[in-house]
Amino acid sequence: MKKKRKKWLIILGILLSYLAIVVITKYREKVYIREELQKPEVIAVIEKALRSVEDNIIREPRERNGIVISDKKIRDKDTSDRGDSEYHIIKSYEIDYDKTHNNPWGLGINTTIFINGNPDLRIGLLISNKESTGRFEDKNKESENYQINSYSISREADDYLRDEEMKRPEIVALIKEELLKLDPEAFTEKGKIRSYKVNVDKMPSVEDRGLNSELLINGNENLRMKFTIIKKDGKYEFGGGFTYEELDKFLKQ
Repeated sequence: MKKKRKKWLIILGILLSYLAIVVITKYREKVYIREELQKPEVIAVIEKALRSVEDNIIREPRERNGIVISDKKIRDKDTSDRGDSEYHIIKSYEIDYDKTHNNPWGLGINTTIFINGNPDLRIGLLISNKESTGRFEDKNKESENYQINSYSISREADDYLRDEEMKRPEIVALIKEELLKLDPEAFTEKGKIRSYKVNVDKMPSVEDRGLNSELLINGNENLRMKFTIIKKDGKYEFGGGFTYEELDKFLKQ
């Protein structure tokens, strides 16, 4: 009986030791992650990545020797300083440390952040450094030892970013310009077009061709217009569109 009890005590001791190791390891991992993600050079990389995400809501096709560069190449480029407007959609971010952990393949830190104080607006970043990727050889350039290897965007964040993009002053001006062509007295008491709303559910991003969107006129789901916003050399342009039959009839009344 005593031998059996001693055996179980040994097993229990082993299990407790293993549990203690796991707890200590997890604690050390959390401390390491917080220290890494609070480094100024890492913060700079995160902010650059968020600016790139924002700038690529409407993707701009680029050519080299007459050949369009792929979407992957566009995403890899630093676009954080592009654009003429001071309008920024992503105004702040917070790291969700509970959902942030070391990459299981040793490629860096899988970081989950949420933007503008909304936990549903999540963006996932894989932040890598020299030790995890071995891609940077110049140790004198410490700020270049960190990079974003990949990112993912939640559906809620994607919808939010596209909706907010359509509120950009340059795009609002383009939309109003096109609506004034349909109704020169739009947005006045004499006009038929009094207001418009962007239908986010009908707004998929089209690779290398801009952002397709649908407008609901005067809050009426039957009065619709399709159009595309494109980006060229960092500037927004109207890429074409058409009105549905119901809207045509309404404007001719």
